[in-house]
Amino acid sequence: MEEEALSTLCTPALVVDLDKVKRNAERMIDRCQNLGVQLRPHMKTHKTLECADIMTGGSRRCIVVSTLAEADFYADHGFDDILYAYSLPFDKVLSTHTLNSFRKVML
Repeated sequence: MEEEALSTLCTPALVVDLDKVKRNAERMIDRCQNLGVQLRPHMKTHKTLECADIMTGGSRRCIVVSTLAEADFYADHGFDDILYAYSLPFDKVLSTHTLNSFRKVML
């Protein structure tokens, strides 16, 4: 993207070198497979379906989220095996019960 075009973007905006992102994700997926461990990428920074698909190799499985809204968002878009990364506050118990009864979300 040209510098002039970048300066016209409304912020915040996610700007990435897509080839590098894909290459880095593929390297991480391959490395984890070679080590025999499950990769569980965190969705906190990018919060996009496009990056989530790249980071999971298109499987839409085994992700980590930071908020229940993120868990709901990704579950609504076909992701499963979602790990909520923080201790569960008491006031969220009921909403997580509802979320978990319909989807595979680990708390």
